[in-house]
Parts: sequence; C-alpha cells; structure tokens
Amino acid sequence: MSHIFLKHVLLILMTGAMVGVFLLFREHAGIRQFERNYKTEESGREHSKESRPSRRECTRKNNIGFFKMHKCGSSTMQNILMRYGDRHNLNFVLPWRSNVFSQTHLRLSRDLVKSFPGHDYNILCHHTRYSKEGFDSLLPADSTYVTIIRDPTTLFESLYTYFRYDERFGVPLETFLENPQQYGRSNSYGYEGTGCYAKDSMLFELGLDDIEKADPKVIEEMIHRTASEFELVMIMEYFSESLILLKELMCWDIEDVSYFVVNGRATSFINKLSDETAERIRKWNDGNTKLYRFFNETFWRKVKKFGEDRMREEVAKLEELNKRMADRCVQTEILNAVWHPDGVDIKSYKVKDSARNDRDCQLITKEELAFTNYLRKKQLEKYFGLKLMDEL
Repeated sequence: MSHIFLKHVLLILMTGAMVGVFLLFREHAGIRQFERNYKTEESGREHSKESRPSRRECTRKNNIGFFKMHKCGSSTMQNILMRYGDRHNLNFVLPWRSNVFSQTHLRLSRDLVKSFPGHDYNILCHHTRYSKEGFDSLLPADSTYVTIIRDPTTLFESLYTYFRYDERFGVPLETFLENPQQYGRSNSYGYEGTGCYAKDSMLFELGLDDIEKADPKVIEEMIHRTASEFELVMIMEYFSESLILLKELMCWDIEDVSYFVVNGRATSFINKLSDETAERIRKWNDGNTKLYRFFNETFWRKVKKFGEDRMREEVAKLEELNKRMADRCVQTEILNAVWHPDGVDIKSYKVKDSARNDRDCQLITKEELAFTNYLRKKQLEKYFGLKLMDEL
C-alpha cells in the first residue's frame, strides 16, 4: 500500500513539474512572438480602436540613478538626464574631474564624488562600476534606478573597435574569437585597464569579477538581483520604446525624453558581423547573453502591459519631435569635433547659425565632457558663489 501511495505522489509531482515547464515555455514563446509581431508590424497600419487608458494621475519624479553601461547608447540617455536636471535646477552626483567616476575595477563610493553641501543629490548618470550601496549612499531613498543593455553581438563589436582591441591584442575581431582565452593573463580571461570589458562586459560593470563571471549560479543570482534593484532595464535596440517606458515610469512629458544620438560611430567604423562571428561572440560572452535574454523578455512584458498600439503612437510622437528638433537645431553632422579614440570617427552636430542662442539646441548637441564641466561649474556657483566661467 505504501509503495502504491508513493507512486501516486511521484506521479502527481512529475505531472505538476511537467505542467509548470509547459506553462513557462508557453509564456516565453508568447513573449518572443509578441516581440516578433511588434518588430514586423507595418508602422503605417491603421491602429485598432482598442480602449486606451487616459493619462494616469501621477507625480513627477526627479530622483534617478542611471547606471551608464559602456557602448549601450548610454551617452544619449545621459544627455537626456543632464538636460532634464539642468532645466529643473536639480543636483547631480558628479566626479571630481573629467566625466567618469571610474571605468575599471573601482566601484562607486562617496570618495569618488565631488562633494557639495547638504548632499541633496537628485541625479547620478556618469560612468562608474555599479554598487547598490554606493548608489544608495548618494541618492534619496525614493530614487528610481534605471540602466540600459545591448545585444551582446553588436556590443562586443563596438567595444572591440572603440577600445582598439585590434591593436591591444594584435589581431582583428574574427581572429580573436577563434581562441579568445589566449589573449588574457595566464589561467584567466581577465584583463588590465579597459581590457576588463573584453569578456561579459555588462556583468563586469554590474559588479561581477572574473571568477564570479565563470560561475553560472552566481550569474543567475546577479541577474535576479539586478531585476530587483532596477525598476527599468532599457534595451538599446528599442531606444525610443525604452524612453516611452521611462517617461511613463517617471511621470515626465514627451519633451523631456527627446534626443539626438550622442557619441555614435561613423557608419564606416561599424563592422557587419557574419552569423558565425555573431555566434562566437555569444559563446564567448555567454554571461552577457543570459543577461540580455532575461531582460529582453522582461522588457517586452512591460511593452505588452503598456499596450502595443499605444506604444507605436507614443514612439511616433517622439520621433516626430526629434525630427522637429533636428530641423530647428542641426545644420549638418560632423566627424571628430569631440573627443574620440585614435582611429575611430565619432559623429557630432554643427548647430545652425539661427540656433546659436537657442538653449535647447545648444544642450541637446552638447558633448558629454563639456556638459559635465558646465554642470560642475553651475553647482560650484550655486553652493560656493563661484562665477560660472564658461558660456553654453
């Protein structure tokens, strides 16, 4: 009798497990199908007259910690935040000098920050290595934490070009990927300086070290911890959609998230990847791949909840606003008028003569280092009465 009872219990447990796996698979498949439908839908189709909620009553939020991930469109996002904070006279957490707190192994701490009286900061948006304790120590308790990630294949190609790994390792990208372990320190795939981004860069920036990046359990824990600490993980490939979700989360206006692409490479410096090279990148950056797949699914759940047609309409409004700003502000795109790595052409903007005194045009085209210096001097004037030396 006890054996028969045990068999029934095991059968029930196995059935439940199978049902759970089936439901999980069905949910993942549904999210992937929703993403495909959104991407392939014609932008000009007539929207269905589904019921849409009117703008909800909400309170504008000003406190935000943006973790700036390398080569993920984060400079464009940073420009949005710096313009927003400047417009509303908010306080920024700023580095002592330059435009980074750290971009190697140092995690964010108060020691890396230019101190201002009261420590009543609102926005953190400069490069550092993530530490929740560091963010929490500098920002109000009600701050919203946001970051952005990118498809690991195009991310690695961008890093390899931008950090000139072809010179560092002495081989082109395709050769590196044939046996990437041989280019690191012995018995490790860790690297010195900016080489720390040469494997699973997003995991490294979010706080994992070499040994931790090699442990699937630690990676899984970090992914779920990131999901609990960040209210929004944006996707670079869907930048406008991400900004609409941010606008909704922060109760901002669409004008608050208008943008021009900042720090983008010239097209001639973007290498098209073969399917084989892309697959090798995913294999080498398996941790980044797991991270991206997880948050790509959570992103599309948010879009689905927001409403597919509503999202299309909001994105269309944002892109029309961006076009109007470009017509108002930009004479032409130019190359290498801002800081750029040797041998890599970076685009920026020449402002129209008619927009020289247009504050919005000046700031939306302002490169990161100059904008950071302007904000630092503005806060020095605000707290210490020092004269703001530079014009916009």
